[in-house]
Amino acid sequence: LFSYSSETGEWKEEETIGYKPQQVATGQWAEDKDGGVAYYLGGLTSDETTSRLNAVTHDQLVVNGLLTLNFTDMSWRNETVPGDPTIRGLMNYIPIGEREILIMFGGERFSEGRYNSASALNNISEIQIYDISTGKWYTQIATGNPDVPENRILGCSVVMAAPDNSSYNIYMMGGSTTYTSGVGHFLNDMWILSIPSFNWIKVWAGNLSLDSFLIFSISLYCFN
Repeated sequence: LFSYSSETGEWKEEETIGYKPQQVATGQWAEDKDGGVAYYLGGLTSDETTSRLNAVTHDQLVVNGLLTLNFTDMSWRNETVPGDPTIRGLMNYIPIGEREILIMFGGERFSEGRYNSASALNNISEIQIYDISTGKWYTQIATGNPDVPENRILGCSVVMAAPDNSSYNIYMMGGSTTYTSGVGHFLNDMWILSIPSFNWIKVWAGNLSLDSFLIFSISLYCFN
């Protein structure tokens, strides 16, 4: 784990305690900036990231855990997650009153846990909610106004709160309907997932003749 200081302009390697995570990529992540906690869900590991996999057959596994990194004491924790492992989805942290939750949607799931096995896109109307205080997962069905977004991987998202924190909007932009076991196309549209109503609202439809492939690996920011 490496940290960067904006004051010195230097990188340094950090010592961590607790669970020793595998080196994974393409998982879902979110951050509680005020609380100093980061979350990483799922991810892909291969023989290039761990010696436990076969370097001859080039095994690739999709892991199904939720990693938590506490920046106060630099400790890692890992929790088992129910359901099929998922990669390339979107996840956001939201503090709702006294409770804190993670909202995850989209992505590609693997029923056998191997990257070269059959996969499918998650239904973007099925919103996965993780209650941080209880450690439990729930599924909430989102509706459209009148439509819902295409199922997708990648893309980018950001959360905006109402002035009184009574509701939240998750802005989602871009992505791709192309996944490991299938074919598809790139997207450069923008949607809002309103919370707590869990309603999808389309706010912008891009021109697919543009370089929409650029809009699945960038960050999205909102400014008040």
